[in-house]
Amino acid sequence: TRLRVLVVEDVELNRCIAGTLLEDEGHEVHFAVDGYGALELHEREDFDTILLDIHLPDLDGMEVARRIRRHPDARKARVRIVALTASVTTDEVGRYRESGVDAVVGKPFDFDELIRSLHEPPAASSPVPAAGLLDTRLLATHFARLGGERIRPMVEMLARQGRAALGEFTASTDPATQRERLHRLVGMAGNLGLVEFSTRCRALERTPLPADLRAQAAALQALFEDSLAALDRFAVQHAVGTPAEPQT
Repeated sequence: TRLRVLVVEDVELNRCIAGTLLEDEGHEVHFAVDGYGALELHEREDFDTILLDIHLPDLDGMEVARRIRRHPDARKARVRIVALTASVTTDEVGRYRESGVDAVVGKPFDFDELIRSLHEPPAASSPVPAAGLLDTRLLATHFARLGGERIRPMVEMLARQGRAALGEFTASTDPATQRERLHRLVGMAGNLGLVEFSTRCRALERTPLPADLRAQAAALQALFEDSLAALDRFAVQHAVGTPAEPQT
């Protein structure tokens, strides 16, 4: 199927590579070099897919995606958005999804992945899907690659540093410091699969200043402890050194 694709990329070489690949596949390609240019083209024309660099010189890609999703024309708001980025940690990809991105393609481009991303159905919802407290798929991969013996000290470090950060969050009267501690918790918890806790911290971190967030401390601490208990149960189910199959 011939698609109309908007490539939003500030680096000329990357525009050339992506454009050549897409045109060779028979697609009609248009270009924008920054976020405002992308929004202007999106307003003026219709596209099937937008390939969106995350790191742009004016608006970043996540803000561009958020503005597109808020478009009053429902058809334009639903356009497929594929993020192009070298920053693809679990936490970063989660933030891209929350901003409205449907898929993420890493840099340097995997051509097959880039072409495939044009045709995959859009995500059912913006946030990364999660069932329960843990990202069991991520954890199964961790256990399969590292084994329980090497993961156990990481879990202990998470518990120790997470409790310390929560204590500092609770004690701080400075809203900016509260958000800094939440930001630290987002990363450390997300990297060990505490998806619900990480998502909650991220949402609070984005609360506009100068709101004081300490009223959320008790609920956060309870969620953290519940998540650690769930992580311990998950670890028990995966024998030390035994490869784990990814869970759906």
